[in-house]
Amino acid sequence: KKFVDNKEVYLTKIVNPHANIIGFYGVTKLEGEERYSLVLEYADGGTLRDYIRNNIVEWNNQLRFAREITSAILWLHDYKGIVHGDLHPNNILLHRGTIKLADFGRSFEKGKGDDNTEVWGVVPYVDPKMYDKTILYKLNEKSDIYCLGVLFWELASSSLLIDSPEDNYVTLGAAVPNTNDKFAELYQKCLEQEPDERPNISEVNETLNTIDIDESTVSDSEEKSVDSQRYIEADRFKASDTKHINIVYLSLYTITPCERVVIQYFSNEQAIHAVINSTTATSLIITTSQKSADIGNPFCINST
Repeated sequence: KKFVDNKEVYLTKIVNPHANIIGFYGVTKLEGEERYSLVLEYADGGTLRDYIRNNIVEWNNQLRFAREITSAILWLHDYKGIVHGDLHPNNILLHRGTIKLADFGRSFEKGKGDDNTEVWGVVPYVDPKMYDKTILYKLNEKSDIYCLGVLFWELASSSLLIDSPEDNYVTLGAAVPNTNDKFAELYQKCLEQEPDERPNISEVNETLNTIDIDESTVSDSEEKSVDSQRYIEADRFKASDTKHINIVYLSLYTITPCERVVIQYFSNEQAIHAVINSTTATSLIITTSQKSADIGNPFCINST
């Protein structure tokens, strides 16, 4: 894996070794390459994103994967003092059926993430407080916890938010039918909008360890209450190069002009992080819970 700066090398090294973190063996430079590359453990099972996309995640794997991801984050937060900062299923690998957390390019040590105030990342996994422009909010441990909530929901539903079909609303935070009630309760807490209302990683770990793997479904098929506004709408638009790009819109937050909003989109099945500009899209309409507005050129970029 190519890396951008020495910080990623440093952080990848200090988080090792851990059974649920990708192994780090050093750096190398291939002949003809300008940049060095990380030498990492081989993961034969691909990404968690592909696993969820291609499989029905059985209850025993839901709980096991959740525990293993949590174990890795517990190691980062409580033992290494590190926030991952970019937690999503494409940064989680599988090797012989075991979770391997990877990609520490956006990670930082607690108290040293002073520049982590930009809205950046894969939209369904971005801490919603990052969109509140009335406060100065920085990525922190509770941002990782929010990501865990999304990941647990995806494990329970065997579906990815980024794959939501066109014109379909996905309820984020609802208990998935036939899911363990404690597990559903846990990811609902992780998805709280206010960071202080989310559990810390030790509490997440403790809760997961109290769940009996033999109790696979919601007690008495009880319906969980759902915040009707907490959802993500998937839609599409056509890019200037005529390729179709999936965009996920947040329905709770107004994206103001001249912001740098980084999202993930898919082109030819390759995940790309990009700043939206005139070269990637001819137009963009963002729907909020308050209004719909054709922003036109929202990022104030000269289209010439």
